[in-house]
Amino acid sequence: SSLQATAVTHSLDNAPQNVSSVHGEGRVQRIAKLEECADAIEWVQWHPRGAVVLAGCADGTAWMWNVSAKTLTYAAELGNPNSGGPRSVMLMASFAGGHADAITAGGFTHAGKKIVTASSDGTLALWDPRGAAVLSRLSLAAAGEKRGVRVQSMAIHPSENLALVGVSDGSVKLVSLGSATDDSTTLRVLAHMQHGTDPRGKVTVPTNGDGDDSGGDDETMGSAEEDEMPAVESVLLSAERPLVGVSGGAEGDIVIWDLERGGGAQRARISAAHEGCVTRLRWTRTLCFASVGVDGALREWDCRTAQCRSEHPNGHTDAILDAVAPKPLQTQSQPVHVVSASDDASVRAYKLP
Repeated sequence: SSLQATAVTHSLDNAPQNVSSVHGEGRVQRIAKLEECADAIEWVQWHPRGAVVLAGCADGTAWMWNVSAKTLTYAAELGNPNSGGPRSVMLMASFAGGHADAITAGGFTHAGKKIVTASSDGTLALWDPRGAAVLSRLSLAAAGEKRGVRVQSMAIHPSENLALVGVSDGSVKLVSLGSATDDSTTLRVLAHMQHGTDPRGKVTVPTNGDGDDSGGDDETMGSAEEDEMPAVESVLLSAERPLVGVSGGAEGDIVIWDLERGGGAQRARISAAHEGCVTRLRWTRTLCFASVGVDGALREWDCRTAQCRSEHPNGHTDAILDAVAPKPLQTQSQPVHVVSASDDASVRAYKLP
């Protein structure tokens, strides 16, 4: 069977190191194979402060490697057939037992001291990266819900213990990853939003006291049926205050959220931003982001106006599965470079004005 590029990322210090996942193996500058994963790699992420790569797999496991220059050089020397060394010296830890299905999203918390993963089994897990132990788990399924939900996407705040999560039932949830002041490791939902087509946003706020959405009655606005709601395939969470979230759905809409007011309120909806599913959202500059979709198009949007800054509708001939951009620029005047990977077996580079 042919290989398919499913994810791409870059080092957060903007050093020229890249990782791509290709159905079961990751490559770092074509220098070394990270080949412990037995199943398809769903995503890859860098540690915010070091040369460490984290990947989540379809078999419900996650893996962490040391990819520093020193380790890569040593691994290359051991890879010599005459050296007799081990297959890999880069593997730091493997994470298993936290999820019963594919790990669809994940990454390091803002300080890099913990790992949070999201799964198709509808749960989030917080891990100790040193001991590879689960510190906390949270189910996003509503109490009494008969059908399962899948966590489709997650964005982790770069400087606060917060994450924004997109779910297969069309909901968007703001989640606390614990307290930074007392080392609390309790995962809890702070607010629910509904990405679906109700113009009022169907915003819900937990009312059972502890912020957990696993039980209790919610105050709900909007009457759209959950079964009709499109899955949320990609989310963003702003680094700046006031806190802004963005969600991209399977129906092609993009919703911009004000997360400071009332636990979450819809600021704007961009209807039919793409023809079909929005597969990935990436920040490009302050409160501006790029979106890609199954229509093969790339567009850049401004959160403040909900207007398109630029578009490239014909870059690919098939669905774009992922895209990466460097650290978001603080200025609006400088061009931004974005790289996309597609089902048409090509990688494209864009210069956004």
